[in-house]
Amino acid sequence: MSRVAAVHILSEIKHLHGLVQNALPNIKVIDAAPLLTSDPENTVAKKQLSEIEVLLAEPGLAKRYFHLFPSLKWLHSTFAGVDTLLKEIDPNNPPKFLLTRSGEGFGHSITDYVIGYIIAKERHFFDMKEGQDNCAWDTGKCSSLFLTSQLNIGILGVGEIGKHIAKTCKFLGMTTWGLVRSNAEERKTQYPEVDHLCIKSNLDHLLSNCDYICNILPSTKDTRGLLSGDVLAACKNRKTTFINVGRGDVIDDDSLVNALRSKWLDGAILDVFNTEPLPSDSLLWKMPNVIITPHISGLSVPSLVCKVFQENFELFSEGKNLKFEIDWLKAY
Repeated sequence: MSRVAAVHILSEIKHLHGLVQNALPNIKVIDAAPLLTSDPENTVAKKQLSEIEVLLAEPGLAKRYFHLFPSLKWLHSTFAGVDTLLKEIDPNNPPKFLLTRSGEGFGHSITDYVIGYIIAKERHFFDMKEGQDNCAWDTGKCSSLFLTSQLNIGILGVGEIGKHIAKTCKFLGMTTWGLVRSNAEERKTQYPEVDHLCIKSNLDHLLSNCDYICNILPSTKDTRGLLSGDVLAACKNRKTTFINVGRGDVIDDDSLVNALRSKWLDGAILDVFNTEPLPSDSLLWKMPNVIITPHISGLSVPSLVCKVFQENFELFSEGKNLKFEIDWLKAY
């Protein structure tokens, strides 16, 4: 049992403090920001910071201040991705506190983003808007279309979010492919929403069979540059559309531009990038078959962040294993 007297929050998410306080009425919920912005010589604030044991925070904020919390036992990220924080950590000498992420809830948001784009593309919504802008009643571009039940989608990374996307795509009739780390045959029963499981060694097989490739992989030494070089040439016969809602470093910008110019890809919808914000001189901005969004596919929904944190808080208080815990060495 871990007796917790207070929870500290370091977050810019509106209403999160009140939601957490309502969810944990017997626990003191404290905003950590005033303590961090107070006079550095304020001994009271320094003492309070040194006593923080449980922190709910954005990873970008946590990475700047976690070294000020020597008593920290558990840090829960308000985001699904924590690589911003992990970049500051030596995996061979990790902190002693537990790190968890808000895995649940982002599946809904990111799935909506992915499905919304697929339907808009297949039903020619973008072409119709162009026709509208030109006051043109043109049905020609819509004379051919694919139903969702005719599509194959490849999901790179079948974790919590990937499974949610696969489940929704399968419900819509799509054939689903998934990339897992190992033991694809043995793990089939774990992924009923995925029709075909593949590992890295047969990535080409997955790429060559899919109309859409959706990357949801985290940034690790095994995933960085996975699609760089001429890997996406495997898509050329299918004219695949690439959707990236995982991490930008799965492919370098030059390789992605080349894949689009070489027509290995039919298009790309990009929510994550190697450098964020995306530099104004990036060639990706001007490519006609690319849609760019500013890393908003998986926005933090306050009520869902609170729900996951509350569930984990109860587990933490009982000394049990936490959900969505990050392995410092594996970095996911």
